Amino acid sequence: MAKEIKAIKCPQCSSTSKTEIKPDVYRCNNCQTEYYLDNDDLTVNYNHNYANTPKSSPDQNPIKNTITGIAVLVAAIVIFVLFRIIFSDSQSSTSSTATVSEEKKEEVIPYETKKIGEYVFSQVNTQDPIVLYVSHREYRDPKDHQKTGVYFLFYNALQKKLVKEVKLADELTSNNLKFRTFSDGKVYFMLQNNLYRLDQDGLSVIEVGSTYFKAQAKFEVGIVSADFDSDNRGDALEVSTNDGKKFYYYPLIQKVYKAGTDDRARAEWGFKNLLSVAKKKKYHTFSTQSSDFPDEKIQLLTVSYLDNGPGPKKTPGKMSWYKDYFAAGGNGFYTDRDPYVKSLFGVYEEAACRIYGAKDLTPGRNYFSPNIAFEDDSTLLIEIKGDASKTENYKLQKINHKNGQVEWTTALPGCCFRERLVKFKNGYIGSLSDDNYIIFDLNGKIIDKQIRLSI
Repeated sequence: MAKEIKAIKCPQCSSTSKTEIKPDVYRCNNCQTEYYLDNDDLTVNYNHNYANTPKSSPDQNPIKNTITGIAVLVAAIVIFVLFRIIFSDSQSSTSSTATVSEEKKEEVIPYETKKIGEYVFSQVNTQDPIVLYVSHREYRDPKDHQKTGVYFLFYNALQKKLVKEVKLADELTSNNLKFRTFSDGKVYFMLQNNLYRLDQDGLSVIEVGSTYFKAQAKFEVGIVSADFDSDNRGDALEVSTNDGKKFYYYPLIQKVYKAGTDDRARAEWGFKNLLSVAKKKKYHTFSTQSSDFPDEKIQLLTVSYLDNGPGPKKTPGKMSWYKDYFAAGGNGFYTDRDPYVKSLFGVYEEAACRIYGAKDLTPGRNYFSPNIAFEDDSTLLIEIKGDASKTENYKLQKINHKNGQVEWTTALPGCCFRERLVKFKNGYIGSLSDDNYIIFDLNGKIIDKQIRLSI
């Protein structure tokens, strides 16, 4: 039988192209399959090499090649897109990190701050509400040591931004800071035993203590301490000197009264010993709970009195109904069986505080935890609790100061105003908690209740 097989095909890919490796053993030139011929029955045996199996040639499998090309193109696009995303994220992350780093760098404060006090006022000309923070700064870097000191920071509460910053002193020797509006309408404050005036329009501080104190020969020995007298004493200062003496000083009229004598008491007593600028005024207060008459309601009182301007005076304070035995003719020794007169203030208070009278502005009304929130010649605002329950249902009300009628009521987010409200051109501003301020319009609507300023 002849061994020659004509047109023998590769058993794997059917290609006739082959190379004889050794007798009767061939390798397909197309798919690299090795096969041999069995001489007995002409059987073709082959050994397929999977590792070396090539892809079909384009002319042999066009559909498969088309699909493969599309897959390669799609893979290339996906890889490109992923590369762009990864690269973009990397850039964004780098940029974000840089931004955060810059922000953190900007937030680094080069000094330590200790708050001394704060004060709210309205500018005279613009009527803008200003919040003043007073603080002491201690700069960390020795090169900035000259910056260390007491600073006044003026914030516009409507714009919520720092308007001006003023350094007042290099050292802090006392945290005792008090503000007071004198009879001339200007704001003064005491700090470190010295007297200053606040320029409300220029947002600056004017030292006036040296002028006022040097004008008095009694203070030439030196001042140990100086401070405002109690709130109901008007413009008075308490001054202690190095020779151990204490005085009451009225700087606007340059009057000095020695403590421990009755000189000032005589000057502030009665309706005759008055300055030429004295005039009749009214103010409002709530009566306090009476121990003599526990069933008596708390009343909103309109008190008329004679104000002595910048001179010696004692402004009436809280009032409560009591049994006035002296007014009934008593001699100083009383028992429950003695006659009495039901009074809000006695003969002594009438003369000492120059009181003309007091009137219940809202007869029959019940009040719970009331306070005067603001008053001037035409406006009266009160802060009250809605009822006797334990819930904090506090309200702000405007009361007609002539007839006692409620003109509007606003629910408050909490209790209670730390100081009286300050009126500005479009409303009122006050504080219910530390460093947080609330603004009302003139009709009581809350405009902003989360004004938080930073020192």
